[in-house]
Amino acid sequence: MKDLLFWNRWKNSEVSKGEKYLFLTTLAVFGVAVVLFFISYWVGNGFVIRWEKVSETKPQQVVVDTFDKNLFEFQITADSYLIVEGYKAGNIELNFTATYLYLIFLLFGLVVLLTTATFLSRTWYFVIASIFVLYLATLNSELLGFFGSEEKIFLLIALLAYMPLSYYFNAFANSKTGWQSSAFFRFLVFTLITLSLGIFVYQFAEVSYPEMFIANFGIIVPMIICVTFVAFNAHEIINGILYLVTDSASVASKHTARHYIVLSSIYLFNVLYAYMVSIGAVNWRILYIDTFVLFAITVIIGLWGFKRREIHYKGIMLFSPTGAFFYLALAIISLATISYALATANDPLIDVFHDSILYTHLAFGASFFLYSLTNFYPYIQANQKVYKVIYQPKRLDFIWIYVIGGVLLFFMFSRSSYFIYNQSIAGYYNGIADTYRATNDIFLSEQYYKTATGYDPFNHKSNYSLGTIALQFSNVENAYIYFNRAVVKNTLPFSYAQLADLYMQNDRLIEAIFKLQEGINRFPKSGELHLKLGLLFANTNNLWDSAFYHFEKARPLLAEEGVASANIYATLLKNNLLMSPDSVKTMLGLKDDLHTDNNELVLYNAQKQKSTKKLNLAYLPDSVLLGGTLCYFYNYALNQIENNDSLIWSKLSQYRKVSSNGEVMLYLDLIDILRNRAIGENLEAYRNMDKLHSSLNDVSPFYGNLAGIMMIEQDNYPRAIKYLASASKLDSKQGRLNYAIALSEIPQERDKAIEVWTTISNDTKADSIHRFMAKDMLRFIHPDSIKKLNIVSLDDISKYRLIHYNQFSLSDQSFNEILKNIQEPNYQILATIDRISYYLNLNRPTSAEIIRNALTGVSGISPEIQQELILADLKLLYKLKKIKEIGNLIDSFKPKKNQEGYKNFFKALYLDSQKDSINAEFLFRKAHHQLPLQTDISMELAVHYNKRGQTQKAYDILVEALSLYSDYQEFPVSLYELYILQCLEMNYVAFAEDAIAKLEEIAPKEEYAFFKKIFDVEIAKVQQRMENWE
Repeated sequence: MKDLLFWNRWKNSEVSKGEKYLFLTTLAVFGVAVVLFFISYWVGNGFVIRWEKVSETKPQQVVVDTFDKNLFEFQITADSYLIVEGYKAGNIELNFTATYLYLIFLLFGLVVLLTTATFLSRTWYFVIASIFVLYLATLNSELLGFFGSEEKIFLLIALLAYMPLSYYFNAFANSKTGWQSSAFFRFLVFTLITLSLGIFVYQFAEVSYPEMFIANFGIIVPMIICVTFVAFNAHEIINGILYLVTDSASVASKHTARHYIVLSSIYLFNVLYAYMVSIGAVNWRILYIDTFVLFAITVIIGLWGFKRREIHYKGIMLFSPTGAFFYLALAIISLATISYALATANDPLIDVFHDSILYTHLAFGASFFLYSLTNFYPYIQANQKVYKVIYQPKRLDFIWIYVIGGVLLFFMFSRSSYFIYNQSIAGYYNGIADTYRATNDIFLSEQYYKTATGYDPFNHKSNYSLGTIALQFSNVENAYIYFNRAVVKNTLPFSYAQLADLYMQNDRLIEAIFKLQEGINRFPKSGELHLKLGLLFANTNNLWDSAFYHFEKARPLLAEEGVASANIYATLLKNNLLMSPDSVKTMLGLKDDLHTDNNELVLYNAQKQKSTKKLNLAYLPDSVLLGGTLCYFYNYALNQIENNDSLIWSKLSQYRKVSSNGEVMLYLDLIDILRNRAIGENLEAYRNMDKLHSSLNDVSPFYGNLAGIMMIEQDNYPRAIKYLASASKLDSKQGRLNYAIALSEIPQERDKAIEVWTTISNDTKADSIHRFMAKDMLRFIHPDSIKKLNIVSLDDISKYRLIHYNQFSLSDQSFNEILKNIQEPNYQILATIDRISYYLNLNRPTSAEIIRNALTGVSGISPEIQQELILADLKLLYKLKKIKEIGNLIDSFKPKKNQEGYKNFFKALYLDSQKDSINAEFLFRKAHHQLPLQTDISMELAVHYNKRGQTQKAYDILVEALSLYSDYQEFPVSLYELYILQCLEMNYVAFAEDAIAKLEEIAPKEEYAFFKKIFDVEIAKVQQRMENWE
């Protein structure tokens, strides 16, 4: 931390308080510049090109919730009946805000740089002053038209204002205490001069938008500064890796050098791969760190790297604080310049900066890596703090970094025929064209855009701008030419949309479709292009299927909210086509009414975002829900599924009581189920889900799949299989996949699981991911998988799955052998948890305890996995009847939403042991409602009531728990046994005798024989009580 906040260690004798304040101010400006850089990087083209809304509607499947189970992700989904917007490409706009911000940060950086120059030697002062003068000269200030003159009045005034004063500061005001007493004063003087010149420009410049002239004509020097700064710091990420590795190494560390080499190699491979992708040599579709992100990292950590480089430049300046000011000034200028290029979508300039960053980071990063190993490998291996002396080479001098890197740079630039130079000129002329466009001088703007295309013929900004200018003058043929050029290189989806619109306006439908398909191939994640093509298909006879396909593709890709639409999907709803997604009906126009709010809700649902609007009762009828009113209420309830607003749920209850809503009741029932699940009322949710599935299991696979996923969430795989089997039979690909997953969890269903996975694997029409998963799973569930698979060659996930799906055939020795081969601590923990659960399910807590106690010395566990381990510990303690230990552990358990019932259950057990019956009962009941299929919870609640003499409540709980099963053959044996004993306790002999007969059918013979003896004893007691009239 001391090294991080190095300025806190500056002594007042070295750095005055005013200098420190000035440094902190500059550092703060630098921080803001970094933030704005990331905003520009993230939004980029979105600042200047926007989509104009067109209307499209469609039902959309949305994710209500997700959960992970055994390394599979499951989604609770529902159809949200939405109105989706389409888009028309807008004209490219000018980003005046970016211009203002760019000038503010640029001028701030230049002022700090000039202030710094006044404290350097005469030679270096003249170097920086010359750069400053060059910047002023490149502004072409005569174009601003001061006082009706075309002379360089502004340049003369600026030179007279800055240069004599700066020279005076440098030549005559640099006493030993001069810096300490005058740094802030000099900065303030230069700032006032700059503000005065700005006011002068604002008052007397005769052109409109003079800031555009200053920003764009004067960008050459900032570009050069930026590229130089990038090259100067291109090795800093490798240097940062060296710092992290060596600073964290202890004397006992054994692999410091290896860690450094591996991490550096990964980084260099990332940069090399990015370079290979940029030149079109490879495209392996693997993730890599974006070039501009690398720059951001470099510019941030470079400040500390520049401080450690003081040994190289201390003859020119000291870092504290002159060097710090110098670095931050260059960094602010560089950040502002790149941000401006990004925020104005000036793709030739963006390419210049992109390539400069990429090439220099590869060249100088690799050379620095070699330099560090050549000079300091033994010291790195010996765990020395090498970063402290990295710039004091032992063998290879530091200059060789630039020599070797320069050679590599020369190779890379020469390979591109130095096209980067042409791109820089094209970017410069694009800026000038923007300037004249801002002044509404379309002729000059057009000429400069054309000049830019002379240097970079297919740059997007020039051609797109020329295309929009051509459209303004109805020059369709030129617009075709320019937009076609715009799609060649650094294109955007907007160009394809513009071309499609041009083709459509001229009745060239086929060409419009082909062009949009080309755009989609290039931008598969452009929801706007998919929607536009869908609209074309929807307006063409016999192409409804294709239209629906592209709407489906676009649905998850759209990001904007607040749409108003009432066309295609309004027709789908009106014609009750919800269960027939292959049909598309009439398109309607945009309406600002019920459908508008409905559309907004759907967008929220699609993005899992919550609307802040209140339920609009004006849209809703008192009783019968139809069409749009149904969609609005359904979508609003789905959006607010976790909201406790009583108005929503009272209206839901009201509508469910109206018999005339019978045809739409399944939608209301679905909302009720999801609502109960969201608030932990799973008892009611499961009961209603079972009813809904029973009535629709032969019609729609959706409900079987949903019910199956809800059972998987609670580890109730037998019931999940029941539901998912029906979904799979109705040719639901997702239902079949989940069916196979559920089957794989039960050893007795292993043959069926292999059959289903094999079917998926061989299904050429199945999703490729599903087929891959099937082939992978077949490796682990095959009867001979343990013998056939080479354990050592498997990755950790595969080892975990091998254990998970073969618990029943693994001895503890085999389990431990596989476990010790798992390297990732999280997978070790998960495998151990599985083993513990396996033994607990077999009612062998002692064996589970042995496994748990063997788990020691594992570090690096994620918080989520740590919580899973705590839950396993609580379950183990429960089986071991160590209630006191549960009380000690329960407060550290931070459950996920679907595990909250366990915490309530274990807390209730502890409170019950402490004689806190009231709170224990409350938590028992809450846990019972949250996890109604966990038989231990229902049974413990019944025992709790029996201990308090509330036998009727105990009986009711057991009946309630059993009522969740549609057939007695599904009853958990232990729960049914307790129910039988409870019947006897209540003197319900007939019920008990009927149940004991059924128990014989479902219980293992030995268990039944043992329980039958208990039953005979207890029923004899009952008969004795009855004879004695007790």
